[in-house]
Amino acid sequence: MKFTDIKPNPKDYSREEIIKAYQDRYRYTGQLTKLIQTPVKIPYHIFQKEPYLIFDPAIQTVTEESINYILDNEDISDSTIQDIICNTSFPIFDTLIEHLNTHYLKEQLDSTYNYLKYFDYPYVQDALANCLTSDQESLKTHLFYLKFNRSINPYCIHIFSQDNHHNISPSTSNITLKPRGDDYVIITHDDNLIAIDDTIVNTLISDLRHDLETIKNYVDNHPKQLTKTVNITDIPEDYYDYLKDTNKLNVTFPTNRYDTDHGPHWLSIYKGHPITISLDVNLAIHNNQLTITHDFKPEESLIPFTHLTSNTKEANTAIYNQLQDAFKTAYFRDQCDIINQNDAIDTYLTKLDKTVGFKDGHTTYNLFVKYTNSTKIIEYWESGLRLLTLQRDKDYGQRWNIKYRRKDSNLLRTIKDIETFKSLF
Repeated sequence: MKFTDIKPNPKDYSREEIIKAYQDRYRYTGQLTKLIQTPVKIPYHIFQKEPYLIFDPAIQTVTEESINYILDNEDISDSTIQDIICNTSFPIFDTLIEHLNTHYLKEQLDSTYNYLKYFDYPYVQDALANCLTSDQESLKTHLFYLKFNRSINPYCIHIFSQDNHHNISPSTSNITLKPRGDDYVIITHDDNLIAIDDTIVNTLISDLRHDLETIKNYVDNHPKQLTKTVNITDIPEDYYDYLKDTNKLNVTFPTNRYDTDHGPHWLSIYKGHPITISLDVNLAIHNNQLTITHDFKPEESLIPFTHLTSNTKEANTAIYNQLQDAFKTAYFRDQCDIINQNDAIDTYLTKLDKTVGFKDGHTTYNLFVKYTNSTKIIEYWESGLRLLTLQRDKDYGQRWNIKYRRKDSNLLRTIKDIETFKSLF
């Protein structure tokens, strides 16, 4: 183009000139145009999927029809037209190649492309890292797949033609799959951006397709449910009924061995420090043996449940303490209902307008009364220790809102405190 070719008013350019400028902008004659087999949708706006232009590898640029559609249906400013004509608009070369690259991968993998998402499944990552539980089968793949630690790039999937642990590094991976939104771009060590080496890719793509089918079947055969039995400290049968109120258990487990500072790792849910995960469970108890049942999601790692049910002293103590807390919560909820339904207690507390107390043996009991705005507050103390706070609107006879104040109380201690309180009326 010459300076004299530039028209002061972009509206003076012919449609043919604009189309040619668009096609020049999107022209690509590299390797990808020789590899891809079908036209590719190229978003016109970089951050939107639509509207789009159609890149046809046969002509190595976008089609005239798709350009006309954009010109006829999009509100394109004069300045944009001028930039396109003058080739001064924001460069799109890398973005164009990324889309061509992704399209090539989709062509090559066909329906198995949709299985790439399984690489993000902790269940699959456990298998690829060979961190298996007794309930998890091994996963045999043709290729070796790896993510590297946070200091390199934890998001890319590095693919090796063979499992050679003596020569594993990002630079030795045959190809790398780089996430791009919901899609993937192939990276080779020949070009750290977005190149495709047809020789390398063509030797690996069939194995990758095979492995993705294998991984898909592996996910389909993921255990749907597991039930394990653990031994726990004696719990009175009177409180077995509270099991129905306990539908979650937390498990804390170490992760340091899965993610070193410099070594490769796969397990994305493990960050190198102990983590706590809450699991949905169904519980049953018989002869101080607790059966724990967990329904698994297809992507879910088996490792947390395995740690929870490992039957070690530490794990079983953690379960017992959680049951104690859950039972205490359920018991106290029920007792709040019982106290509110006890006419003797309610009548006495309603009429009480000053602090009272008495001593029984070595134990002193007090009820302290105070008012805050429209709220009546009664605090129950035993030998200088505040155990309960009861409050409600002073002018209306609704339920007492009751809070238990003893910290770190177990179930039996809580029962004793509440039963003593009720017996004092």
